This record gives sequence, structure tokens and C-alpha cells, in this order.
Amino acid sequence: MNCSQCHMDNRQGVHFCTRCGTPLVALCSHCRTPCAAEDIYCGECGMRLPAGNRAPVQLTSAPAFPAAPAHSALESERKNVTVLFADISGFTAMSEKMDPEEVTNIMNGCMKMLADIVHRYEGYVDKFIGDCIMAIFGAPITHENDPELALRAAL
Repeated sequence: MNCSQCHMDNRQGVHFCTRCGTPLVALCSHCRTPCAAEDIYCGECGMRLPAGNRAPVQLTSAPAFPAAPAHSALESERKNVTVLFADISGFTAMSEKMDPEEVTNIMNGCMKMLADIVHRYEGYVDKFIGDCIMAIFGAPITHENDPELALRAAL
């Protein structure tokens, strides 16, 4: 596989250029399936791949999004992002009337559904705070329509 950066012809089966360390395989940010550079949609989960997918991203075992390449130091970067906060309406009143185990089971199911929706719209779940989810659109992956994606996830 030829490297997009240094044009080294790498041997079959490697995921990073053996000369410069550039990732050779692009991954779906939702399900982590390898994708060809020309793919617009993931062949495994059907999610639209970000435009940045055309340039390979690092192959990692991280569950949500690709990390920075191993050969580079961590760098800070200023980005415009859209942050979405969502909490459960009536949670306190509900939790006062229910068994704590039952509340936990309901909330775990609810938070999983919310996280799945955030990922469907290519956002990143930053954290769960009690009955609230905090999601970021625009980092680590930036799209030209991140505010729209956040609104669609909210709806």
C-alpha cells in the first residue's frame, strides 16, 4: 500500500507507513471498521463518513474516535465546537418514587440510547453527569455542519 505522505510502497498487512508512520487505513468513527479512502458511507454500519475520512486516520482499539498518531506529541488546538447538554425531564421526582436499582436500570438504558444518537450524528460523548449527557460536535472530528448535526441529535 502506498503512503499518501511519503509515497513509500509498504508491504501488505501493515497499518502504518514503515518510513514515516502515517496511518494507511481509514476507520469509520462510529463502528471502527476499516474503510477505503474513496468510501462515502461505511460498509458495515451505513454511517456517512466524514470528509476528513478521505485522508487516513490512525488505526487504534479506542472505542469512539481515532487518537493522534503515535509518533507525534500531544498538541493543543483551538476549535469552534458545539456542545450539547441534555438531561431527563422529571428525573428527580421519578427517582424519589422508584427503587434505586430500577432507576439505575432505566437510566443506563436511556444513556445508552442518547450516546448512540450522539454517535449516529458523529458527535463525541464527553461525559455523563447524573441524569445529563454532555456531547461535543466539532472535536475531535470537525465537520462543516457541526451545529446542524448537534441539533439533529437533539431532535
